[in-house]
Formats: sequence, structure tokens, C-alpha cells
Amino acid sequence: QLGGVITIYNAGAGMAAYGASNTVINQGTINLEKNGNYDDSLAANTLVGMAVYEHGTAINDQTGVININVGTGQAFYNDGTGTIVNYGTICTFGVCQSGNEYNNTDDFTSLIY
Repeated sequence: QLGGVITIYNAGAGMAAYGASNTVINQGTINLEKNGNYDDSLAANTLVGMAVYEHGTAINDQTGVININVGTGQAFYNDGTGTIVNYGTICTFGVCQSGNEYNNTDDFTSLIY
């Protein structure tokens, strides 16, 4: 559970849950950024705010914010087995959407929000 700030540069995941007994909860801020080592040939799913694998669960809580400031960044990744619930805010290059606005645009979020 996070209530602080995580900043990820170029590739990686801010928070990840692996396995059915694991849940990550963002109550702070996750920043997805790039620096001088950024490789723009990286594929999708290489820079994510919250990821779930093997039936894991991720919750972006009401106070959770994910800031995406790089073209290959994405708020969420789900390997198809997990659950992602977004109650928070997703900002892409400074344009922010509430959970209800954003969830309909992201196939990785679960319909149970």
C-alpha cells in the first residue's frame, strides 16, 4: 500500500501484484517519466503505473494519481487473469480524468469499479 510518490523512468512498473493472494493499493502518486536513457522503440506494456499477473489485484484508490508523461506509458497492465480497480485519477501529459471517465477507455480496468 502506497501513500507517497513513486517515479519510474523509461521502463518498469510502479506497483505490481503477482499471485492471487497479492494486492497493491495506490493512495499516493505514481509518475511515469523518461530521461536521457529513454528508448522510444520500446513496445507497449514496458512502462506502467500498476500491473497485475497470475490473478493479482491492483487498486488505484480515490486519492491515487497516475501521471503519464511519456508516449509509451500506460496506467495499467493486466495479463488477463488479474483484477484492476480504478477509483483514482489518471493524467496523461497533464490532462486528467477521474476513474469513471478513464475506466471506459482502458481495457485493462475491471468492470466492477
